[in-house]
Amino acid sequence: MTAELVVTEARLTVPNSVEVTVHPHFSKQGELFLLTGWDSTIGTAAGTLEAAATIENQEVEGFELPKTLNITASGIRMPLRFNNYKIKKRSRP
Repeated sequence: MTAELVVTEARLTVPNSVEVTVHPHFSKQGELFLLTGWDSTIGTAAGTLEAAATIENQEVEGFELPKTLNITASGIRMPLRFNNYKIKKRSRP
């Protein structure tokens, strides 16, 4: 964790099964942090898999929302595209 309390690593271990380590990437938007991707390692008894993701964001009605999520693992790239957002704004009580 950084001085600004940004998570730099997360780990999940299931004994005798799997160990996952994730390193998230953020960009600072004013006072907020926006997730822009992550690198991860997934280890099992069968081997280790390296995976990564990048997120391209877009502004939709004042909100920064995902436009494209590119996931790469084992040399395979899988792009996911997001569009046609329907924003419902709620008033605060």
